[in-house]
Amino acid sequence: MKWLKLALLNWVMCDLWKSCTDDSYLKVDQTKGEIYLMDSEDGKDGKKLPENEVRELIIEANTILKLPIFLKVNSSIKNTARGMIFVKSKTIDDIIAGKMLLWGIDVMEKKYQNIANLKIAEKKK
Repeated sequence: MKWLKLALLNWVMCDLWKSCTDDSYLKVDQTKGEIYLMDSEDGKDGKKLPENEVRELIIEANTILKLPIFLKVNSSIKNTARGMIFVKSKTIDDIIAGKMLLWGIDVMEKKYQNIANLKIAEKKK
């Protein structure tokens, strides 16, 4: 049921408001161990990345997630956004801006985690 809610939310966000969703730029297929570069305007056709590039992206994503500067900047941005929403907001625009910031950070973090956790199927010889 959770996947249905997420799929519906992604459809609404993408089709009605043309926003950036989790699969807008890189689509990670956990079952096949593949990554697709979504560079078309409609976001439906993706170019499969070669296995060596996928391996490099996995290493890079793991590295980024462990970098102290990434962790500190992410935490700082989240705290600033929460402050915009809950403390400093005077209008609905302030709340929406804070939510957009949190949404963007969340999409980026999930993408790094999905790539870092990707398992590439070993080829049979």
